[in-house]
Amino acid sequence: MSRPLTLHVSALNDAEYTTYTNSIHDIVEADAAHAPDYDKLAVGVREARAWLRGRYPALAPSTLDSILRLFSPDLGPADVLTGGQFFAALRLVSHILGGREMDPSLVFIQGVCSYHASDPCATFHLLHETWDKLWAMGSFPPSSSARVLYYIIARVLL
Repeated sequence: MSRPLTLHVSALNDAEYTTYTNSIHDIVEADAAHAPDYDKLAVGVREARAWLRGRYPALAPSTLDSILRLFSPDLGPADVLTGGQFFAALRLVSHILGGREMDPSLVFIQGVCSYHASDPCATFHLLHETWDKLWAMGSFPPSSSARVLYYIIARVLL
């Protein structure tokens, strides 16, 4: 029997914890007064897919679907991801955007998230932060232009 593809919040390094918990809070409302039990949070797989496609347009839709099918083979409208599965999907996205091939076992390998330009994981987080800043400033380019810009930046930095 293989290990379930899920990550407890304690399995995340500091950079992953910050990025991944902020990401899940973008989708799921949780009680701000109490730390949520991420294993009990549920994110609709289609909602997660839409959010991930918007957040990481450089990731091919077929690759994203391959990741999500590890948790929900049908990607059905009633299918959900636990918080741990969402974290696992984000870690796979991070590894793939860092140049690695899709491999489910990468879920169990922490990203090295220092902030050195030569580090693919750091590049991923830098792009993530830049994306958030552009969005917050309200100067976000139209969707197709954003995808092209994001892709070019990712290729130049990786």
